[in-house]
Amino acid sequence: MKTLVFFSQKGGSGKTTLLRLIAGIYPPSGGTLDVHGKVFALLAGSFSMNQDATGYENIHLIANLYEWPRARIPEYVRDIEKFTELGNYLSLPMRVYSAGMQARLAFALATTQSSEILLIDEGIGAGDAQFQQKAQERINQVMQQAKIIVLASHSMALCRALCNKALVLANGRKVFFGDIEEAFGVYAQIT
Repeated sequence: MKTLVFFSQKGGSGKTTLLRLIAGIYPPSGGTLDVHGKVFALLAGSFSMNQDATGYENIHLIANLYEWPRARIPEYVRDIEKFTELGNYLSLPMRVYSAGMQARLAFALATTQSSEILLIDEGIGAGDAQFQQKAQERINQVMQQAKIIVLASHSMALCRALCNKALVLANGRKVFFGDIEEAFGVYAQIT
C-alpha cells in the first residue's frame, strides 16, 4: 500500500530540513537515517540547475545525476517539452527564465521519471493557475507510480486530499505521527 505523508506546523519547525535529510542533501547531525528506494526531491531552493546552461542542457544534467536510462532520455525530453510549454526558452540559458518558468521545468524534471520516493516541498510552486491544474493532474499520475510521496505542507485541504498519514513537527521534533484526521487535532492544539 502506498503511503503519503505530510509535515505541518509553523514555519521553522523542520519540514524542509527533514525533506533535505531524506533526499541526502544534508547529512544527519546525529543518529542514523535509512532510506530504502530511489528518491527524487522537488524542494524549494535545492533543485540545483545551472543558470548558465540551457533548459535542454539542464535536462541532460539532471538525467545524468539521477541516472535516467539513456535510451529513454529522448522520450523524457519530449514529455518535458510538452508538459512545460516552454517552447524556444528551453534553448536559452536558465538565467533568462522567470521564477515560474524555472519552477515549471523543475516540476517536470521531478515528475517525468517515476521514483519510488518523491519528496515535494509545497513551497516550490509551479506557475500560474492553469499550470497548477496541469501540475495537480500530473501529481495524481505520479501518485499511482510512486510507493511513497512525502509532502511538506501547511494546507489542511491539500493534506486531506492527498495524504493518509501525517507527521506533525514542532521546533524540529516529532509531536505526532499517525492518522491524518488525528494529526489535525494535534496540530490545532499546538498552533
